[in-house]
Amino acid sequence: MSYYPPPPQQNIWRAQPPVSGLAITGFIVSCVGCLFTWIAVGLILCPLGIIFSSIGMSQTGPGKREGRWASVAGLVLGIVGLAFSLLILLMVSTR
Repeated sequence: MSYYPPPPQQNIWRAQPPVSGLAITGFIVSCVGCLFTWIAVGLILCPLGIIFSSIGMSQTGPGKREGRWASVAGLVLGIVGLAFSLLILLMVSTR
């Protein structure tokens, strides 16, 4: 009886869609803005994080780029950080 080797297997893989750079940027800027909400840096970085995350959200989704999680998290962190920054600014300015 003759032995036949198994047929060679082919590597079949799909290329992953690229990750949205603006979504990641918005997430990082919003995180840093939330860390510095107690100083004026939060008032500058949180709105930038909201803008970048909003643009990143429009770039992501089904059939588009990856990174929807980063844009949603960046948007939420930016809004929360901006709210706390404004609250702290209001509390300091009323004294």
